[in-house]
Amino acid sequence: MQKVLHISVPIKTEIGEGLYIGHTGRVVISSLAVIGKNFNIAAGGTIGKENRGSREGAPIIGDNVWVGTNAYYRFSIEYINTDTQTAIDEMDKLLREAVRRCFQKDLEY
Repeated sequence: MQKVLHISVPIKTEIGEGLYIGHTGRVVISSLAVIGKNFNIAAGGTIGKENRGSREGAPIIGDNVWVGTNAYYRFSIEYINTDTQTAIDEMDKLLREAVRRCFQKDLEY
């Protein structure tokens, strides 16, 4: 499935019933993630893991969660609550943070 559809979900990943991947293309879910029922993930979505340090591990995600295009979650400390839509474009958050750090001001547009 990974080479043809560009979707990587290891067989040992703990996922409740009702997994829905709306589109093919760059979907990655860590084998360490724990995902509840009725999970929906869009193209570019990543549920990753941290390999070292105090944040080592993968996210725990509740039931009825939607993860939007290009959203990226990792670390054992993150928990996405039940009945949540996460359509946040993580690249926008990263861009804002990079601008804030470089120029010590908020990005406005």
